[in-house]
Amino acid sequence: MRKIYLLCALLCLIFMFGCENSDIKIDETPISDFEYENVDNNITITRYIGTDIHIVIPAKIKNVKVTEIGPACFENALVESVTLPSTIKIIGASAFEGCSALEDVIFPQELSKIKARAFADCISLRAITIPSDCIDEFSWEVFCGSGLETVIFDGNIKIIPNNAFLGTKLKEIILPASVKTIEFGAFSGCENLESIKLNEGLETIEVCAFASNPKLTEIIIPKTVKSVNEFAFVNCNNLVKVKFEGNAPAFQNKDAGLEEIYSYFTPKYTIYYHIDAEGFTSPSWEGFLSEIW
Repeated sequence: MRKIYLLCALLCLIFMFGCENSDIKIDETPISDFEYENVDNNITITRYIGTDIHIVIPAKIKNVKVTEIGPACFENALVESVTLPSTIKIIGASAFEGCSALEDVIFPQELSKIKARAFADCISLRAITIPSDCIDEFSWEVFCGSGLETVIFDGNIKIIPNNAFLGTKLKEIILPASVKTIEFGAFSGCENLESIKLNEGLETIEVCAFASNPKLTEIIIPKTVKSVNEFAFVNCNNLVKVKFEGNAPAFQNKDAGLEEIYSYFTPKYTIYYHIDAEGFTSPSWEGFLSEIW
């Protein structure tokens, strides 16, 4: 019986120890692990030179706020997680590009800019929440080639930039009401993409925006869309229905020089439109089969 009591006590101690340590936070990464510069009384971290795999960026260095992660600062570093303080406003171009082990990034709500290719080729990164309106037309290829399966847009993002999610593992896309434009190749080459929910308020879908997505079978275009590029869905071999909620948009080919290349990928989908919609024709429209739905 005494052995049982001792065993129970030991288990309780182990449990208590585990609970206590579950709330332990990782300390800020030592300042000595960074190269940095002070510009106008704001610190930019220019290079990570440490060896830790879990990084907590300090909010201040020598009592000066850390406001920027510089270009290529962590490029190809073997880090697994990064926590950014609320002081960070900018993540520079290619800041974490090629960080193949990176699984977790916590963005501050105050973040105002993520620049081009900042998280490109981060193949272990599975989920991300993008705050505010921190990506724009200059954030091209920002998550290109990453392992992203889930993206939550938490803010007033107006543009999904060129090739932003090219070649990612996204399964579903739900865009916030703020998005106006989906640029070139933004969601192209996503081999697992099955579902897209475009937002009311979207106005422009550019060339190759959803190209080469083999699992995509249907998409609904909101009535607010004014312009769709002719090759927005090129090489989506299993796409059979493109449904328009409103009137016919301008059907444009902004990359006329590539028309010969795109013509090899013959679209198979049918255009569907409401009976009271203006601008559509039947049994074909703009070279596509068309039907009323």
